[in-house]
Amino acid sequence: MKLDNKKRISIFNQARGALKRNVLRHLYLPLRFFHHIGKVIIPGKRTKLRILLFHDIPSNCHSEFRRKLEFLSKHWNFISPEEFEKYLDGEVSLDGDNLLLSFDDGFYSNRVIAEDILNPMRIKALFFVVSDFIKLNKHADQIKFIQNNLYPKWRKHAYPENLNAMRSLSFDDLSYLHASGHTIGCHTATHPDLSAISDENSLI
Repeated sequence: MKLDNKKRISIFNQARGALKRNVLRHLYLPLRFFHHIGKVIIPGKRTKLRILLFHDIPSNCHSEFRRKLEFLSKHWNFISPEEFEKYLDGEVSLDGDNLLLSFDDGFYSNRVIAEDILNPMRIKALFFVVSDFIKLNKHADQIKFIQNNLYPKWRKHAYPENLNAMRSLSFDDLSYLHASGHTIGCHTATHPDLSAISDENSLI
């Protein structure tokens, strides 16, 4: 059976992704071992930076999310997107263990989390939104977009249990987040599978 170019690229990307996951899984423990050995052999100031990525957080999980952040705040220093950018540019240095919070897709629950949890804890986060998603005003259209674009059938992911309660941020919500000191980024217009796109014009 002869495969067309798109099918061939898709199979290749799936195989490459599986290989990468297997390699990382097998390297995790050895790398952790050498990391701890390095602390003993090479003492002195060390910097650790981790980025935690979230999507929609259902309302019944908000209390648990708050507890996790409160626990992490005892052991990690939360940095802002601005500090992260300056760190990458070499303008500032970071000491100790540092965390940056990031939220993908542009779900309304992100605003609630920011208003009720992040802002009181003085944590600034990075919110990547899917622009066509937040343009939708009707809830039914938002649900359809979630099903077709954020949880498409080819990903073989089950729909979230709270699917019917999920909705997008509005432009007013984005204004609130920005005014609160958070950073807004673009997470594509339609949430396509970028690894499966072979036509450069489709990336524009």
